[in-house]
Amino acid sequence: MSARPKVLHLSSLSLDRGGMEHVILDITQSLSKTYDFDLLATVSDGYRERFREACQGNIYSWGMKRKIAIGKLMDLNQYLTQIKPDLVHLHDARAGLIARPLLKLKKIPSLMTVHLPPYYYQWKRFSAVRQSLYGWGEAVLNHFTPTHTVYVARHTYEYALKKGYSHPKRSHLVTNGIDLSHFIRVNPYKENKEVIICCVARLGPEKNLPLLIQVAATLHQNRHEFSLWLVGDGPELSVLEQMVSKNKLEHRVRFLGKQMDVLKFLQEADIFVLTSLYETHPLAIMEAQAAGLPCVLSDVGDHAEMVSNPQCGFVVAPNDLHGLVSSLEKLIASPDLRIQFGKNARQKALKEHDKDKMIKQYDSIYLSLLQGNV
Repeated sequence: MSARPKVLHLSSLSLDRGGMEHVILDITQSLSKTYDFDLLATVSDGYRERFREACQGNIYSWGMKRKIAIGKLMDLNQYLTQIKPDLVHLHDARAGLIARPLLKLKKIPSLMTVHLPPYYYQWKRFSAVRQSLYGWGEAVLNHFTPTHTVYVARHTYEYALKKGYSHPKRSHLVTNGIDLSHFIRVNPYKENKEVIICCVARLGPEKNLPLLIQVAATLHQNRHEFSLWLVGDGPELSVLEQMVSKNKLEHRVRFLGKQMDVLKFLQEADIFVLTSLYETHPLAIMEAQAAGLPCVLSDVGDHAEMVSNPQCGFVVAPNDLHGLVSSLEKLIASPDLRIQFGKNARQKALKEHDKDKMIKQYDSIYLSLLQGNV
């Protein structure tokens, strides 16, 4: 091993913006004086610049497509021979499926962060069968390869252990964190004439945003003064726009597109909402809480835990239109409740969401794997 160990981050996904991308950047930037970092993945031009700015590391393109091809295994073997990493940090299930047996054969220590397990996905057909197959596949890899596994959400971690998907002695819980220094100026006393409800999310089916448009339509019918801001882009944009037009909500709903800096929108908002069908421990919620916003969330992943102790929002069952409307109406009607929940959210963020805690945990796992103490 060299004076500074070389860590290779590996993903079969295209990296641009999202929770996984933030974690990689946070780790590489914070630990760049301790480790040399490289990245093997397909990346956008913007992410390429951010990665190099974070750690001055090299980026190699794996060119992974949807299907798993034997040629990609051979390519990976060549990259490992060329890069000579002391440790490989994997970031998605497909990369793990391809790489973990090879890393075991080459005796390279490895770590797999489960940002969102495939068995959490929901499909229109054969959902239970596919979930079982993915869970079984993860169990085989976790029990028969020495790769350590990090879960970013308590719900995911406990579920994997309960189901036997994860190896108890090689599993770790490391919840994601954010840079709280960006959220110093928080003003809970907003003077908006109408209540601003903000949702920061990819406009994809997993976020269940058609339901949120239905919620907006109901709030409008109930004569509430509000504005719904959707910050993000994705494949369902046109469908959502059509729903807004059909319900004559153009003056209520704003599509703000993909934004590099969401803080300015969070600081102007009064309430944060997320209606996802499945999640783990979302970055968007942590940022909303750091900005002092009460949250109304679907009860998936770690959402319930994230708005409790102290209470700083409401959770409702997935697809519960009435529950969402009722929770939002309580907050719309009570500025005092919004302010109290917002203060609690800010307090929770300062206590639990600091990225320095996450970085220390990853550093400890890296060191243990490199020294062979696990």
